[in-house]
Amino acid sequence: MSSAKARKAIPFALEPELLDDVDSLAFFPKKSSHPNQWAVLVINKNILDTLVEKL
Repeated sequence: MSSAKARKAIPFALEPELLDDVDSLAFFPKKSSHPNQWAVLVINKNILDTLVEKL
């Protein structure tokens, strides 16, 4: 799977496991050394905005 397709698919693939609405979260995928596996950092956009302001 290409990186662009994975970035679009990841939020929907993880949706059943998430505690918040997909639209309120930011996803940062990183391709794994294993084929078709991705490590994904998920953070609430409000928390991310607060961190950006503090930096």
